Amino acid sequence: MRRREFLKVTAGSAAFPLFSIGEPAAAKKKIRLGLIGCGGRMGLGIHYGILNNMCGPDEEIVCMAEPDPNRWDRVRAVVKHHQPTTDTSKIRAFYDYHEMLDKMGNEIDAVAIATPNHHHAIPALLAMAKGLHVFVEKPMALTIEEVRLMHAAQKKSGVATQVGNHGHSDEGMRRLVEYIQSGAIGQVREVWAFNDRLNAMMYNPPKADPPKGMDWDAWCGPAPMRDYYAPTEDHNGIHPRDWHAWIGYGNGAIGNMGTHILDPVFWALRLGEVHPTSVEATDLKWGAEGSWTWRNTLHWQFPARKGMDPLTLHWYDGVKDGIPYKKTHV
Repeated sequence: MRRREFLKVTAGSAAFPLFSIGEPAAAKKKIRLGLIGCGGRMGLGIHYGILNNMCGPDEEIVCMAEPDPNRWDRVRAVVKHHQPTTDTSKIRAFYDYHEMLDKMGNEIDAVAIATPNHHHAIPALLAMAKGLHVFVEKPMALTIEEVRLMHAAQKKSGVATQVGNHGHSDEGMRRLVEYIQSGAIGQVREVWAFNDRLNAMMYNPPKADPPKGMDWDAWCGPAPMRDYYAPTEDHNGIHPRDWHAWIGYGNGAIGNMGTHILDPVFWALRLGEVHPTSVEATDLKWGAEGSWTWRNTLHWQFPARKGMDPLTLHWYDGVKDGIPYKKTHV
């Protein structure tokens, strides 16, 4: 399935319209894209499969913003693989997305944001203010306040937007939701959700210098400035992998994996239509200074929804007492 078709039939967030430029199928004008964030999974912050689908005959990667220049050539290599005739040296690279949007805003149609969570809202807001369409990786933003600002900006600008949550686009998940909503299993009054990811630090890893040439200040951006922690044999550090663990940068295990695990729960049981009547934390374990908790047990009470009884949702993550920290937990 081509990217245009994919984006027309899938949505990463029910709060937003589909990310589709809206041109007729016969239109041949390429969609000019700017990438924001080029670290992370497979060496690419923009998920590898998504970038692959943005390198077809209908798309053109025009520019990218990434404060670690060691990652620029990885993007160019992927583009070159899919578009052998493209001169990837012409893909302009910037350390800071502010500069990229200032200089290239009139030369692109859309941006794809795959930064750490603390950099989701600002580039999305700046892009929408320029009339650019926006794809942003999950979670939509670092805070609820940022989500509301982004939602309001989309309503004002009218641009196409999408939040990337690949599980939400899965055919099996859609069928599961339809199955539950049809009443096939009757009323659901209690749900238990589990996650074995830590996405936290039990103790601080050793400090280190950022990678050569990296603009660490730009990477920290609007978050509180903190030390750089390099990946080691025992830790994933903070860049490029486990920024999820750090307050002000990520949202811990529930912000990383909860967006996947709880998505079908909220979707099938229509929990997004109401607010919880109570939220209780019964087991929190704090570790390294500035890190999220390495164990959480949370409970939500939800009122009745149309045709559905009140519901209790339980969330468990982390490891038991006495289990030593391992980077593989992340």
